Amino acid sequence: MKKYWNFIQYLFYIGLILTVVGLIMDFILMPIYVRYGQAIILPDTQGMEIEEATKLLETRGFKVITKDPKFATALEPGHVYEQTPAPLSRVKTGRRVYLTPSLEERLLTVPDIIGLSQRNAYMKIERTGFKIDSIFYDFSNKILEGAVIAQSIPANLEAKRGTPIWITVSLGPQPDNFTVPNLRGKSLISAKQLIVKAGLKDGNISYRLEEDLIPFTIIWQSINPGIKLKERTAVDLIVSITDIDQIPDPPEILDEL
Repeated sequence: MKKYWNFIQYLFYIGLILTVVGLIMDFILMPIYVRYGQAIILPDTQGMEIEEATKLLETRGFKVITKDPKFATALEPGHVYEQTPAPLSRVKTGRRVYLTPSLEERLLTVPDIIGLSQRNAYMKIERTGFKIDSIFYDFSNKILEGAVIAQSIPANLEAKRGTPIWITVSLGPQPDNFTVPNLRGKSLISAKQLIVKAGLKDGNISYRLEEDLIPFTIIWQSINPGIKLKERTAVDLIVSITDIDQIPDPPEILDEL
């Protein structure tokens, strides 16, 4: 009989232990496992301040690791430049999220391109991290034709990477007279370049609907080719279009010459 009661007590204690273990699994271990194992959408913190992004991610159960900062042109210093894993991807809570802070971009020194050929000036500007925005032409008695005589940002000043710089290229000494080039049949871009290189000025541009011509072809010029002028005169043009929407800011539209 005693052995029977001992066996009953043994079963009771075994059941009690299993019950306690089950409760621990249900109310402690399983919630932890589920909380750290479930996949959720990773928030997008790019562009946020590092402190704000870190707080957001940590409240979602992630471990944030800050990497070395990188130079960023579009962000203020101290903001999230990169995030790994990618924003909005499905990841498990508890995993590491790497944030790269933005660092203020270093200013670059503008090179001296005065006296260089247009081609060499372009290459030097690009090589040093800038870009040429516009090219102008003017006469110069000091610098040879085709060389740079002016730059919009003086040499040795500092500016951000990618800052546009315009240059002025020499046309050589100013001549006694100016010969009007033949512009008919040229594209508008080519015609403008020829006008400037001839020492003349851009005049008014009118447009005419011509379905048989390539858009922006020169149909007419106000001064005939070969004419020699004593002064820098403006040359007016009529340009072909195939649709009225091709005109940037509609000036006069001509049906006939």
